[in-house]
Amino acid sequence: MLSTSTFLALAMQCAASVHPDTTHEVARVESGFNPYAIAEIIPKVKRKPGDKGVVSYFPESKEAALKIVKNI
Repeated sequence: MLSTSTFLALAMQCAASVHPDTTHEVARVESGFNPYAIAEIIPKVKRKPGDKGVVSYFPESKEAALKIVKNI
């Protein structure tokens, strides 16, 4: 997982116009600071009634993330 200081340094480079508190909270909620987190968006035509349309994966390594991506 990314440390808070590492994340904030990256956020300042990539999203300088967004307040650091905002980028921090978005990353915390969306991925828990997991740099390998993946969100698979299911097309509306393939969703079952009541489905949210997203499958979240939280692999612990780059290799595990690559396996997931290859199978999506």
